[in-house]
Amino acid sequence: MDKEKLKIEHLLSNAEFRDWVFNPSPISESYWKNWMNIYPERKASLLKAREILLSLKYQAADEINEDEKNKILKNILNDREKPLVERFGSSRKKHYFHIAASVLLLSLTFIYTGYLMLDGGEKDSPILIVKENPKGQKTRVSLPDGSKVWLNSASRLEYQSNFFDGRNITLIGEAFFEVTENPNAPFKVISQGIAITALGTSFNVRAFENEDVEVGLVTGKVKVESAGTGAQTLLSPGQKTSFNAAEQRFNVSILEQEKVLAWTKRTIIFEKASFEEVKNTLERWYDVDIRVSGFAKDIRFSGEFHDESLQRVLERIAFVEKFSFKKNGKQVEIFFE
Repeated sequence: MDKEKLKIEHLLSNAEFRDWVFNPSPISESYWKNWMNIYPERKASLLKAREILLSLKYQAADEINEDEKNKILKNILNDREKPLVERFGSSRKKHYFHIAASVLLLSLTFIYTGYLMLDGGEKDSPILIVKENPKGQKTRVSLPDGSKVWLNSASRLEYQSNFFDGRNITLIGEAFFEVTENPNAPFKVISQGIAITALGTSFNVRAFENEDVEVGLVTGKVKVESAGTGAQTLLSPGQKTSFNAAEQRFNVSILEQEKVLAWTKRTIIFEKASFEEVKNTLERWYDVDIRVSGFAKDIRFSGEFHDESLQRVLERIAFVEKFSFKKNGKQVEIFFE
């Protein structure tokens, strides 16, 4: 199976890609536009996969046998030079195409991660790996090249099992990377419209939704660039940068390593944090939903908590910021005086 077919199948198997095609939103439109800017060489495959999905008409899959389905699906990917209308000119062929394509889509919904092998399967064909932590959970992930990733709670990684199309990672949330050096294969992390490129490096990426993206470099060098404008910056060890999406601007400063990497050692550090920052951090860290009543002041809280229970953390913050709280399972209510 050639690389272009695998790229198309990879996209067809991607739930977020299918959701963008069928139910586009401003966030998904921005994400896939940035994706095409970062990977211009893969734009043709993306547009082809999108064309296939948009041609679907959900019909009964039992109207056509397995051999016909497989043949039609292989033709979709093999006969790339002709437009779909020309390839499936007759109404019967179009009907078969729609059924076969819908079978592909329905089959993909039952795959946790991976590719549908239209050519009978190849042992070394790549599998789409998804590692996702719910709130309250942290994990360490070993990548195909020996690189290691510490994945924070409420965070998600996507990559190909054998790095078939390069050492490319998609991240939502926060992770710390220890990258195995390979000068012939740059290591790239894509997150919230930002691309971080490294060779042999260790760095932290924090990229939660509705927050500025932050990259902190411990060892090596990285290039950080915006997919939207092409703006970029180079980091040296001991530096960090935050990217303001509204201004499309990088702000480089000194990395406070112990603070940035505290989460990998099960430590929460707040430094003049707003109450919204405190709330969001505790919700992700302890997998709870926090509701607040009577909040009417500006809070800038500083404190450090190492592997402490939520009860203990709330008690210490409440003593300083003068509020009471009630905890019931995963629901926490905070009442300001």
